[in-house]
Amino acid sequence: MSIQDLQSGYKFPPESLVITEDQGMAYARAVGDSSESPSQQIPPMSVIAAGLSRFIQHLGLADGTVEVVHASQQVMFYRPITPGEPLEIQATLKSNNERRGSWFATVEMEFLDHAGSQVAGSSSLIVVNFMTTQPGEKLISIDRTITQSQVQAYANASGDHNPIHLDAEFAAKTPFGTRIAHGMLTLAMVSEMLATAFPDRWASGGTLKVRFRAPVFPGEVIHVSGDIKKVTESDGVHVAEINVSVKKDDGTDVITGQAFVPVNRE
Repeated sequence: MSIQDLQSGYKFPPESLVITEDQGMAYARAVGDSSESPSQQIPPMSVIAAGLSRFIQHLGLADGTVEVVHASQQVMFYRPITPGEPLEIQATLKSNNERRGSWFATVEMEFLDHAGSQVAGSSSLIVVNFMTTQPGEKLISIDRTITQSQVQAYANASGDHNPIHLDAEFAAKTPFGTRIAHGMLTLAMVSEMLATAFPDRWASGGTLKVRFRAPVFPGEVIHVSGDIKKVTESDGVHVAEINVSVKKDDGTDVITGQAFVPVNRE
């Protein structure tokens, strides 16, 4: 079962839940909760935590191949719950929507006792980003014709008015013999490709290291591409290393380098 396949309103099969005194004590120690005596009643939030964990595992979201962000939480309690008390979880997927490659799912859970009375309830919003990045995978490429008007617009936006980009007479006296595009204008298209492939992660943890190999002259067509070299893991963070490249029509390298993007956080 995948969250991508489920419709809003889907009701999960009921599940049994029992939190023992030992489990209640372990939870209380973990969170530093000294307000309750787990031998008499379990910490109320331990019920919600256990239910949410069941939901995440039920959908296969705890196997390290996805990034799960707990975005918001609402809880309701109706009476104390005793250690070892059998409960039933009834969960409903209230909403499930995809936006920019991420899934936003709201799950509502009711916790019922043996008599069918509700003892607790919750509403959880989780955001799921699937880590499909694999070595050899190619990013969506960009083909673009660089124009002098675009070079002028970039100069105005960036404040870089170096005459080698704008003044034809000045540029004619340089080794290039004509005006050239800003290197950072070309590099911006590499960033555009990475932002398209990793909508949130590129801007919140990406790094880029490149070499400028050749100038781009207005009127030339460039081809921006990237492919996943490898994915490594350290301290629960998976990072994709991406070979990035900008070439001209004749195959001349304009930019070569590597990008590093976090693709999964546990």
